[in-house]
This record gives sequence, C-alpha cells and structure tokens, in this order.
Amino acid sequence: INQGTVTVNHNVIGDNSAVGSGGWLVADGGNVTISHHQIPNNPAGAAENQPSGGGIYIQQGGITIINHTVSEHRASHGAGIRFYRGSGSVKYNLLTQNSGNYTIYTDIANISLNGNTIDKNQTTYDLYADFGSSQTLDAKNNDWGTQYLSLVRSRIYDNDENNSKG
Repeated sequence: INQGTVTVNHNVIGDNSAVGSGGWLVADGGNVTISHHQIPNNPAGAAENQPSGGGIYIQQGGITIINHTVSEHRASHGAGIRFYRGSGSVKYNLLTQNSGNYTIYTDIANISLNGNTIDKNQTTYDLYADFGSSQTLDAKNNDWGTQYLSLVRSRIYDNDENNSKG
C-alpha cells in the first residue's frame, strides 16, 4: 500500500518468503487497517543485518493491526512484526512460535501494543525498542506468557539494557 486508506480483513497469508524486508509488506505510506488474519510461516531476510519482518513489515505510514495470529516466522529483526517508520496500533493479536532475534522490532515510539498475547517465541527478546531514550512506547495489558515481572522485563530490550534507548 503506497497511499490512501485501505482495510483488509479475514485472510490467510502464509508460506511466503522474502530476501530483505517482509514476508508480507503491508504499508509503504497511507493508512492501513488489517484485521482477523492468520499469518503463518513467512521467513524474511537473507543476512543478519538486513531490516526484516517475517510476519508483517511496516515501512512507513499509519497502520492498525487487530486480531491476528502471527506465527512460525523467522527473521533477524522482527520475526513477527517490524516497524520501520510511521505510526501504528497493534491490539488483540497472538504472536507465537516466531524465531530470530526479536518478535517485535520497532525504530519508532509512536505505536501502541495493547491486549496482545506474546508467548512461546524462540527469540532473544519479544520486544526490541530501538528509538531514543526521550521517547516511550505504550505496551499495556499484554500477556507475555508469565506472571513474573522480572521475566517480562528480561524479554524487552529498552533503556533497562541500554540507557540510550526508549
């Protein structure tokens, strides 16, 4: 999607692969709402340093991601979801069984992650916040697969690990 406003609902998008960015490139501008999708098995990125997003890759623009199952993706940066620029809302999704460095990787703070289940991923971190320390990310009311705050914090890379990050 390059510009305009688009809504995409109730699809299965799976068993795709990409060299570089995105098993499914959703937005390169405009405003996009995607809801009620099954998004399985979309590996992305041929090299460790490539920006990628196995399940969903957002280049820029505004996006709302609601009620998805994002599973079984492999990617170095954002096996489940990768935000590069823009803004977004990610709510009521299941992100599970993804593998790579990070389940959700974001370079931007103006997204919200609310009401999601982020569990059983084989990633170093479930959330990697790669933006400046003066910014904050809204990530409330998520199920991180544990009731222990110390375990949740250990799965999030932010200013606790690097004080230059948000």
